[in-house]
Amino acid sequence: MFLCVSTTPQLKPLYINAFGYVVLIVLDVLEKIKNTISKLKLDNTIVRYNIYYQSYLLFIYGY
Repeated sequence: MFLCVSTTPQLKPLYINAFGYVVLIVLDVLEKIKNTISKLKLDNTIVRYNIYYQSYLLFIYGY
């Protein structure tokens, strides 16, 4: 399929467009992965502060 596309001159733009779409999809997936990782980091920070807060309450009030 790709060999036909690359050797046929009139189909070259189609090949380039398909490559562009693949690049866009990869970039989109990377963006989603990055957002997920930053969300997980944020969740970890919230959990950590929650633990700190709980231990603070335990220390102050003896809950």
